[in-house]
Amino acid sequence: MCRENTYLLTEDDLSDFTRGYLKSFGLPFNSKDIITNLINARILNSRQSDGKISFRFRAFLEFFIAKHISANPEFREWVTDESRYLSYLNELEYYSGLERADTDLLNLVSERHLQYSNDLFGEKFAEFTENEDKLIIPMNLEDSIKYADDLAAQLNEPPLTEAERDELLEAEIPRDSEGRQEVFRPTPKDHSEKFILSLFMYSSLVKNSELIPDAEKRRHLATVLRSWAYVFFASFIQIPSLVKNRKLVVNGLRYVVLYPKEYSDNQVARQIAVNMPKELARLMFIFLGSEKLEMQLKHRDLDEVGEPRIVDFFEVFFIWT
Repeated sequence: MCRENTYLLTEDDLSDFTRGYLKSFGLPFNSKDIITNLINARILNSRQSDGKISFRFRAFLEFFIAKHISANPEFREWVTDESRYLSYLNELEYYSGLERADTDLLNLVSERHLQYSNDLFGEKFAEFTENEDKLIIPMNLEDSIKYADDLAAQLNEPPLTEAERDELLEAEIPRDSEGRQEVFRPTPKDHSEKFILSLFMYSSLVKNSELIPDAEKRRHLATVLRSWAYVFFASFIQIPSLVKNRKLVVNGLRYVVLYPKEYSDNQVARQIAVNMPKELARLMFIFLGSEKLEMQLKHRDLDEVGEPRIVDFFEVFFIWT
């Protein structure tokens, strides 16, 4: 299925495959009986429209792929090839949850992610985020409101016309393709898409790699938090453009503004800046939130002193969530 990128099989094709699999182990079972049992158990699904068979839920497929990655080194190498591994985000997350201590994979994903980060941001942006005098992310509601007011004052571009605003508000709200059970393989096309998908994967692997040494865990966690800080900084910098255009893609993340059309640009900027830290932190928590990282978050070592204030915000959010 993976190699052919085909996840629907005819009953005959699946029966032939199952029969060959049973024969390779010298098992006397009937292939069609097994397929029928799997359909009745709701693991497989037979479509009424054309009779083709697939996994009923993608989670089953992803779990079996993860198991095969664990059991078959050649297949693992195929999946983790740089040309396709970002298309197997869920499968590699499952795999890391099964293995818990695959430092080779963690280091590989980290190395590639840092390259994508450098390609997208460069050294100057890294230096920029280190200097908090240049941009201070609000750490509480009062600071957020002040920050939003300052941003509103920077909106020198002409506001949207009524027609432009109505067009955006009447547009269909984007639906997340993850809500369907069909298999979808994302294919990142540019630096921003590679960066955000690799950050999601890297975060999940750090969360699941509970059995690696503490020093390694801290090193990878620090790298992940810094990358999330880049997302925060870049998102805040783009607020004026987001207010103007009401939709924007920042580092692979799509933002759509859906406030009442009577809101002024200043009001929209204020609302975005007040709510953005919380919403971005919630997104980060989906991929990285885990009680298994409590020690690393609560008790920082000397090497972690002096990190940007936004990292302190992350730590507090994780500890109290």
